[in-house]
Order: sequence, then structure tokens, then C-alpha cells
Amino acid sequence: MGAHVYQAQLNQAQPIRLLLVEDEFLISDMVAEDLSEQGFVVCAVANASDALSHLASAAVDILFTDVNLPGGMDGMTLARRAREMQPDLPVVYASGHANALIWNGSCRVRFSLPSLTFPRSSDAFSRPP
Repeated sequence: MGAHVYQAQLNQAQPIRLLLVEDEFLISDMVAEDLSEQGFVVCAVANASDALSHLASAAVDILFTDVNLPGGMDGMTLARRAREMQPDLPVVYASGHANALIWNGSCRVRFSLPSLTFPRSSDAFSRPP
């Protein structure tokens, strides 16, 4: 499994364990570093298959996934599969393509999901005061 774990530098009683799924290495590295600076423990993987393997073997508090992923499984399908494993798992969707957040297969679907579009400034990942 090609996972990179970024440990937060902050001392917290129970850090939040976040699984980051992003196939673009530079984006993954930037987002993981920013999130770890905010106190999250981040495990970064590049595809849905590695994400499912990690979910099966380690505790995860939040799934943060790109919508467009390589390997035949997109972020929406990954989230559905992840929630079969952990029904209450919070999911944050991200995409560098704004219309990817309203496109599902062959038809447009409008839905309300927590999502981010890129590029983002690092303060976008800050926890509320």
C-alpha cells in the first residue's frame, strides 16, 4: 500500500485520523502537510483501492477524497464503499474541477455535500476557533 502518514506537530489528547485520497502527489503533499499542521493525523493514499485497504486495517475518523480518482473507482463510489464499512464515517469531497461535484455517471445531480475546490489557501483547512 502506498500510504504516507503525516503526524501532527501539535500535542492533542486524541488527534483526528484523516484518510486523504488524492492521486496528484503535489496536491496530496500540500493538503496533508496543511492538515497535519492543523492537528490532524493524515494518512495519504493515491487511489480508492489503497483507501479501502487502509480503512479495513486502521481506524479512520474522516475520509477526505478527490472526486476524480484513477483505477476505475471515483471518490463518490469510494465514499459509498467506505460507508458500508463505517456507516457514520464523515466524508469531505474535493476536486480541481468544479463541475465534478455535480456530475454523477451519465447525468447531472445536484446535492449538498461538504466539498472543496482547488487550489485552496492553507487557511481553508483551519479548524474553527
